[in-house]
Amino acid sequence: FRLPKSKVAISWVLGADDNFFWIPALMATYAAAAGPKNLTVLPNWDHGVPPELDEQVFVWLDTQLKGAPAFLAVTPLEVKKNKDGALTAQWTFRGPRTMKSADLILSYGKAGNWQSRYSITLPAAVVGDRCTVTLPPCALPCYIGGAVTDTNGFGYSTPIIAVNPADHG
Repeated sequence: FRLPKSKVAISWVLGADDNFFWIPALMATYAAAAGPKNLTVLPNWDHGVPPELDEQVFVWLDTQLKGAPAFLAVTPLEVKKNKDGALTAQWTFRGPRTMKSADLILSYGKAGNWQSRYSITLPAAVVGDRCTVTLPPCALPCYIGGAVTDTNGFGYSTPIIAVNPADHG
């Protein structure tokens, strides 16, 4: 009940299959936070992160406390049918850092079994500040999240969302 009123800056860095921070709870906490925030979700990293993301934690503090260049900001995913009838996921990014790559994290299956879920990554097509991925044809529900990595190896993620292809025809 305090988080929506707090203006404190928070950065979350975790694996999509983290045993201690399950995606539904984390996404609810992220959505409720009112202050500056950053989200970095890594596929298949459980409760660990690579060295670049250890450094990212300290640089995040520098952006908030020392005026270091801001992190990239990403917009939430939009999922819709394209002109060919395939589902596409799109998001954008902006900020003073240089983007190196973008991809989509995808994990098939209904909600649950969070610590044992396997995620795949699909490279995004990037045009300007827009990232787009066409989802593979599949009738299974899935969870997806967009990600952008900068030239320092720092990650920026959209909130993870559930997609049920049947809801999109």
